[in-house]
Amino acid sequence: MPMASFFSNIVESIQSAKGAVGDYYQKVVTSLGDNVTISGREYRIHRLLGAGGFSLVYLVQDHEGQYYALKKMECQLREQVAHAHREIENYRRFESDHIISMLDHATVTAPNGRQIVYLLLPFYRRGNLQDIMDRRKAKNVYFSETRLLRMFLDVCDAVRVMHTHRDKPTSAEAAAKLMPWAHRDIKPGNILLSDDGNKAVIMDLGSACPARIPIHNKKEALREQDIAAEHSSLPYRAPELLDVKVDCVLDEKVDIWSLGCTLYAMAYGQSPFDMSDSEQGGSVTLAVMNGRVMFPKDHDRYSQPFKDFILAMINPNVQERPTIYEVISQAKSLLNE
Repeated sequence: MPMASFFSNIVESIQSAKGAVGDYYQKVVTSLGDNVTISGREYRIHRLLGAGGFSLVYLVQDHEGQYYALKKMECQLREQVAHAHREIENYRRFESDHIISMLDHATVTAPNGRQIVYLLLPFYRRGNLQDIMDRRKAKNVYFSETRLLRMFLDVCDAVRVMHTHRDKPTSAEAAAKLMPWAHRDIKPGNILLSDDGNKAVIMDLGSACPARIPIHNKKEALREQDIAAEHSSLPYRAPELLDVKVDCVLDEKVDIWSLGCTLYAMAYGQSPFDMSDSEQGGSVTLAVMNGRVMFPKDHDRYSQPFKDFILAMINPNVQERPTIYEVISQAKSLLNE
């Protein structure tokens, strides 16, 4: 299962949790102790913020009173250790005001022999966009089209940095080689808002990978499907990751599909493929494969060009999907910029 968002479980839901799940998380917090030391600095644990996969995320505070998010990955398998270290490298790889920064990290060996990897990250008090959307939806309050597009452009800028990534040259004479990366799990739960609400930031780089992956045979196709199933959330997953074809090349346009689903969710409160089978009139997977998108009939506060923009990104034909530069250009055009 893809990792749940860092802040998907807000404090109130944790405090009210009952039964075995709540007891388990309380034991996790207690067993970790009151403090964690990273690079010689101590951080006091305040509460659990979220969990998913083999990761837990805590709100911690240093001795100066500054708050941070601390991601803890307890690795039982060698593959999990490798995944955690790849995530660390991904934070080092990309520099953008709209990609969350890693402030520090540490790897320690627990008494049971397991490797524990800690990532120290900034804490965003507003939480993630999914949390904010849920609260607004409960009050029947939605973002304006202009506000949506401005937040969306921040996300697109982060994606642009990843899609246009260049490897460092191997020598002084060599040119940096274009090596596009894909985030592979763009969704509202992986988008944070700054404390003043004016900047959107992408988080959770554990799913990120080189974008262009040639598929030569069925074994490779099934492997990529399994990877996508583990790291990419179904309601935002591109159809070419649901049914990977032989003799094709997966590329960065998987993120364009996710961007379209994300903008839809920002506008209407959920992904176009987050509805039940009965609402879709059939299988959610089939709806994704067909690119079958329906707009709520009783929710007509957005313009037709805005809806057409969403549909252009949620196109099952990869070749017809826009590039990130075209997406940015169209978003600016809708804003008359």
